Amino acid sequence: MNVKEAAETIKARLQTKERTKSLLHKAKHGGFVCPYCGSGSGQKGTGAVKVYEDGGFWCNKCHNEKNGGHNGSVIDVYMSFHSVDFRQAVEDLGSECGIYLDVSAAANKPQARKESGNVDGKTDSADHEENQQDFLEYCEKVREGITDALAVEYLKKRGISIETAQRLNVGFDGKWINPDGGKYPSPRIIFPYDGGRRYFARGLDDAKGCKQQGGKGAGIFNREALDHDVCFVCEAAFDAASVEECGYHAVGLNGARNFDPLLRVAKNFDGVFVIAFDNDEAGRNDAKNLKEELDALGVCSIVAGADICGDVDGQDINEFLVKDRDGFSFSLLEAEGLARRELERAESPDSLAEYVTSGKWREDVERGKNNREKTGFRSLDDWLGGGLYEGLTVVSGFPSLGKTSLLWQIAENVAVAGCHVIFFSLEMSKGDMISKSLSRRAFEQGRDVTSDDAQSGRDDCKKELKGLLEDVGNHLEVIEGSFGYGFDRIAAKAKRASRKHKRLALFVDYLQAAAEYGGKAETVAIAETAKAFRQLAREIHAPVICASSTARANYGGAVDYNIFYGSGGIESAADCAAGLQLTAIYSQEFKNAGQGKNGKELQAAIIDRAKKEDAWEVAFIGLKNRRGKMTTKICFMFDARHCTFTESTGATSETLSADDLEALLDFSGRRA
Repeated sequence: MNVKEAAETIKARLQTKERTKSLLHKAKHGGFVCPYCGSGSGQKGTGAVKVYEDGGFWCNKCHNEKNGGHNGSVIDVYMSFHSVDFRQAVEDLGSECGIYLDVSAAANKPQARKESGNVDGKTDSADHEENQQDFLEYCEKVREGITDALAVEYLKKRGISIETAQRLNVGFDGKWINPDGGKYPSPRIIFPYDGGRRYFARGLDDAKGCKQQGGKGAGIFNREALDHDVCFVCEAAFDAASVEECGYHAVGLNGARNFDPLLRVAKNFDGVFVIAFDNDEAGRNDAKNLKEELDALGVCSIVAGADICGDVDGQDINEFLVKDRDGFSFSLLEAEGLARRELERAESPDSLAEYVTSGKWREDVERGKNNREKTGFRSLDDWLGGGLYEGLTVVSGFPSLGKTSLLWQIAENVAVAGCHVIFFSLEMSKGDMISKSLSRRAFEQGRDVTSDDAQSGRDDCKKELKGLLEDVGNHLEVIEGSFGYGFDRIAAKAKRASRKHKRLALFVDYLQAAAEYGGKAETVAIAETAKAFRQLAREIHAPVICASSTARANYGGAVDYNIFYGSGGIESAADCAAGLQLTAIYSQEFKNAGQGKNGKELQAAIIDRAKKEDAWEVAFIGLKNRRGKMTTKICFMFDARHCTFTESTGATSETLSADDLEALLDFSGRRA
């Protein structure tokens, strides 16, 4: 809603006698001081303001003359108490009762201004000086105050050195009064923007309402950072100062949605923007929207909010600096490295001749040839063309058929071979995953130890645990997600790891749990997540392997593209797509049973019989592979009791036979 509508709603919802009193300055001997004329503030004052039951107030002396002779409102006293203007008061109070201003509403828009003809982007509009109050002299004057003890103490608390503040022309005014009619002074840190024509005043108590602009409109803090090829884009001036504190370059937008000033100068920017907004839902959404705007202009940018905020939900940049300066500096280093790689890709020639002669083609070929990670299963590596490769692999299968056990066994094999593995377990704990390894290792040595035996301590598995740790070393990480670890956080972790490790593989159990829905239709969210994982694989030059839930309608059915839960988009996004199924459904017995009167019941009985065996014969059905054989059927034995997959005797990676394809089509047709 617009400002006027929001103000009326605030008065109806929030204005009470108690709320208004809490914002009025008390007189020395009781009562309240008038925020307009100051009556009641004298040594003998007993207050000149009466507050009514509905939260309105009246001054006995000036009769609220500055309010048109009517009772003052809670918005009026808020403006005075916090030294903010009307719009800021409406925004602050509105947020308390769930009201947010529509920045696109006509009532909120400033008058249209002519675009600047200044190609260097240093001035936002040609008529800026005649329509805006100029604070150049003021900003220059308050720069001298930054060494004041109050300013130094506050900046130190926020992790900002005086040297950084002085380099950014930050000032301090110990007796700042709101230029839009404020009466009461308060100490403020002064952040100049637009070359000092306007400023941002930051209070020292960090309370709501401690921030106020000087000069109408919004601009960019520290525009000089745009002269560098990597520029961080932050929501606030303090966030930008935090980045500058660590030796990097950043601008502050003075509001996550204040895109326009940046977009006006972005077309002249030849580098890459690193969008580093707060790590919360609003910040992530705003960062995504800004990137879309920059993409539309053809400006290179990446989003690194979660990276720069320390991977802590709700934390902002300055908080990360204060809590962990070294960790923050390292995150900036990683983000800058990713930005420079993105810039290199953006500058990669489109001409095939240039692509080849520049050496980039040979570089990509060598990387593709060398970046193959062995799964530990000969037939599976054969189907993949030598092992897991850079791209997205999705494996589905109905519950209890061993998706997690298979992916974990492959992950362990890859880690043993020296590749760094991150396994995002969104359902099971680290202890669960370790117990699977111990059970399998004990079973391979002829001991009957279940994963539950290992987890509960009925068998200490000391020898197996020692062997596991010696084999994988520090190459295997398990991240417990508890269903709250969405794609953005997974990507942030993976990108950081890609800068530390030359060889990296990412496992996600499972795809649907990592999807970030945000009000989207389920199929859309899952499809977008699959595409995002494929893009992530390209960015980090590593294989990404995701387990997928199975569509309930396909439980017990043949493996085809309908097996993937929630979205047909998975099949198009994946570089490799596969499913697990009991081999019993491909047998002649199963096919013959389906011809009878009670075909479905007889087939169900065959499946139940197969599942009662100590070890199940499971078929790995490869449906798609961009870099090898398209389809395949590989037979494994899965010992669920010991969480172990082994290749069936003589197993090879074979293209699906005509009979297998007939079984797939026949059974899928029956289900349809």
